[in-house]
Amino acid sequence: MRSTRQDLVERVAELLDIPPSYYQKAVDRYGSIGGWFRRRESTIAVFDPRVYAQGSFRLGTVIRPLLATEEYDLDIVCELILLNKAQLTQRKLKELVGSEVYSYAEANGIQAPVVESKRCWRLDYADDVSFHIDILPCLCEDEQTVAVIIGLGVDPRFAHRAIALTCQEDAGYEVITSDWPKSNPAGYAAWFEERMAVPAVEQRRGLVARGLYESVDEVPAYELKTPLQRSVQLLKRHRDVMFQKHPKVKPISMILTTLSAEAYGGERDLGSALAGILERMPSYVRGDEPLVPNPVNPAEDFANKWKEDPRLEENFRLWHTQACRDFEKLAEAGARDAQNILQERLRVRVGEEELHRILGSSAAVVSGIPTIAVSTGPKPWRLL
Repeated sequence: MRSTRQDLVERVAELLDIPPSYYQKAVDRYGSIGGWFRRRESTIAVFDPRVYAQGSFRLGTVIRPLLATEEYDLDIVCELILLNKAQLTQRKLKELVGSEVYSYAEANGIQAPVVESKRCWRLDYADDVSFHIDILPCLCEDEQTVAVIIGLGVDPRFAHRAIALTCQEDAGYEVITSDWPKSNPAGYAAWFEERMAVPAVEQRRGLVARGLYESVDEVPAYELKTPLQRSVQLLKRHRDVMFQKHPKVKPISMILTTLSAEAYGGERDLGSALAGILERMPSYVRGDEPLVPNPVNPAEDFANKWKEDPRLEENFRLWHTQACRDFEKLAEAGARDAQNILQERLRVRVGEEELHRILGSSAAVVSGIPTIAVSTGPKPWRLL
């Protein structure tokens, strides 16, 4: 029998998710940029540019911002397939893509200036949905580097999607060299989708059966609402509220997303998935470096800044302890207490009638979220 508490966490996750139209707007925008890069007059069309999303939009884990004034961040990749690292410098690649970004902004009447960061070009849109788009210029990674990644234990299916990107702070930025900064957003997305396990397969088949897609391979991750994706959304929102006044020292999304995916045990319902993830998550933080390795490039440590700033690791531990406490309290709460927890810890409000309909008058414990006792140390919401 389905638990009323399961209905509640599902409803909260729905409120945190963005409307399907926002996902479609994101797809339309990066599709428009990709079309511009491939048009006949484009200076980079000859290099076969491939444009695709990365990050939370690709994974289907975007959440609504805490403040209405905040923008959505859409990260996309521009991969020039027919160029390689022996042909140009990082600077030249950045300039090639940047030239087309500037011309796209001018042709489409984008008033905000194009902004160059150390790795990306940024476009700011100001219409009914405020997006800024970060465009990452890159090349396919060479076979020697891919072989090294495979040698670290990465599945070749993921390793072969690795890319070489540009970074103004890299020592080789101005010279032709085989040693470029590395990333693998497409490989990471494939790994994450595989971690979503059976629920993702079932949901994809359901969308095909309803005639919304012709095959399961066509269904993008953002169309799915699996327990893993929903858990990541809930945990990110809890993190954002807890660190609202101290965003620079909050646990980064890549750490939360990676540890959640590693800890996910294939549970079919959100309540059990969230319980299992919170219980197992700390065991996936290694005792030696890399502390939180990138699953598709273990030489990269998502927690590399913890050594530079010890507050970051302590704040991750504080957040995890607090998340366990708060989600356990939510699982035990009656309607009034549940409303308080939702407002204080997640900045979400479920209507009174709906909340009573979900929970009824009973406050029986239906839990599974682990309790973590902290006998000494900082108070739950204290930040360093």
